[in-house]
Amino acid sequence: MNIHRLLCLLGGTALLAGSAFAQSTSNEGSSLSHDPSTGAYTFAWQGQTGRTYFIQQSEDLVSWVTLPIIEVGAGQPISYGFTSNAPRIFFRLRYSDLPAANVQTADFDGDSVSNWDEIQQGLDPFNPDTDFDGMSDGYELANGLNPKVADGTGDKDGDGVPNQEDARPNDNTIGALTVTIAAPLDGAIFN
Repeated sequence: MNIHRLLCLLGGTALLAGSAFAQSTSNEGSSLSHDPSTGAYTFAWQGQTGRTYFIQQSEDLVSWVTLPIIEVGAGQPISYGFTSNAPRIFFRLRYSDLPAANVQTADFDGDSVSNWDEIQQGLDPFNPDTDFDGMSDGYELANGLNPKVADGTGDKDGDGVPNQEDARPNDNTIGALTVTIAAPLDGAIFN
């Protein structure tokens, strides 16, 4: 999978006296502008043909949230308008060159959850294991686990087998081992 990141930074009024700036490491030519009369910001970039774009935002450069926006580049400018009262906001533009007939129903990370469903559930559409616990997001959703909480070493069904090794973590009969030893019919003695 070909994934790229483009970091764009916005400083809010408390942090940088209303200034806005963008830093580009790609040929997407991103920019961030501010209209002081309306307080609106516009994040824009040149959409390259065949690329699918996702916008992520953070207030601390540690926790990132993918916004509910998926854009397809067609050689035209793409923009996203917003307002904010946050003291600082950081944006990260992520894009993929993977072809898709429908980018919302496509599954770029191969975890059996569509790009749009991942965004709606707060998951990472570019990481098949959002919480890094050894289980794919799709597996966790299908088995009643939380793909945003590292629960791979837990034992949801109480069968003594960790969730990440359990075939079905909701079924306490899977992973359980029952052994019955009966005396041999010929009267032999076990040592």
